[in-house]
Amino acid sequence: MFLHYNVSLRNHFWLQKLPAHSYFRDKRVMFSICSASIQAQREKLVPLSKDKKVVGVGMAGLDFIAKVSAFPEPDQKLRTLDSSIQGGGNAANTLTCLRRLGINAVLVTKIGNDIAGQSILEEFEREDMDTRFIKRQEATQSAFTYVIVDTSSLTRTCIHTPSKAELTSEEVDLECLNGAYLVHLDGRHPSAALKIAQHAKDRGIPIVLDVERRREGLESLLYLADYIITNAEFPLEYFGQLNRLNCLEKLLDSYAAQFVISTLGKEGCVMMSRLDSDKEEKTANLSHIPIMAVKTTFPLPTPCRECAPKYRLIDCPCWPVEHVVDTTGAGDAFIGGIIYAILHRFDQEHMLYFASRVAAEKLAALGARKGLAYIDNLEPWITTNIKERNDNNIADS
Repeated sequence: MFLHYNVSLRNHFWLQKLPAHSYFRDKRVMFSICSASIQAQREKLVPLSKDKKVVGVGMAGLDFIAKVSAFPEPDQKLRTLDSSIQGGGNAANTLTCLRRLGINAVLVTKIGNDIAGQSILEEFEREDMDTRFIKRQEATQSAFTYVIVDTSSLTRTCIHTPSKAELTSEEVDLECLNGAYLVHLDGRHPSAALKIAQHAKDRGIPIVLDVERRREGLESLLYLADYIITNAEFPLEYFGQLNRLNCLEKLLDSYAAQFVISTLGKEGCVMMSRLDSDKEEKTANLSHIPIMAVKTTFPLPTPCRECAPKYRLIDCPCWPVEHVVDTTGAGDAFIGGIIYAILHRFDQEHMLYFASRVAAEKLAALGARKGLAYIDNLEPWITTNIKERNDNNIADS
């Protein structure tokens, strides 16, 4: 199945020339070869949170995933152990995660007006996501990625083909920000992202920035971000240093973000934050819940009295997972957990605890979307605490 579709995509002509409405003439054309893997993702509708809306700006595409026993040698032929075709893209994955956690998710992006784009759009609609601000571009191929999951080394290799459909600042409809509690950016569509970020800043809407690598316009977005989340490599590459903690310190010294988190794969994550960024009166009461993180200050404590701490440092291990199926999209799920925790005012230790839990749930399934957790499937303390907190907020108002 995967290899057949791989050959079809390599020529690309049918993605560009076949109009989207042809799907309605013959549903067999529209990803019938992968209908089971995509349709099975949406099993139930999650009630929307009436007062929690997140606007995401970034990439949406398709992932063609092949699970194999070992990464292929040159010119080798091998069979897949499993395969799947699912939606992909950093911001799109994170918003899907949030939607399954009950958050009202609005995606701002541009995709091709091809059958791949139609599939992307329909998957969002099955998730009950707000798709009003997704633009379609004629005669343009939507982004897609081949993902090879190697079960012997527990690695995944991505071969990405970007779309030429770039959302511009002139195409942005600022109505998307109405009622928003938070804006999430993955660095794609830079001119559109910058316009939305600037208006969000003017309205006092906090901004979460997901950073993987240097991109056009990144510096401007870093200045506007309230929260920065990076992978393991970016801080080291950005500042050209080998000491991760010093790089995180430089990010906080250089920009105005309240905290920066670096995800470290199987090693967990590390957060560095300003000492006043987690005030007790602003956090939910989660004192009865266990935490996994270790908290200290940075620079690390020394006998020198003049070396006063500048930042809080929290090191959090991964949530224990018995069997990892696929790491694709785990970072996007983690960011979804962080955003959920920000919206519900978790303290920082429990924020990392919860985000690690959400990411661990995703690791148990192939692809970025299939394993994303539904809020009802997580520990009862999460939904109980949030319900009590929302009820108290309504009573106070």
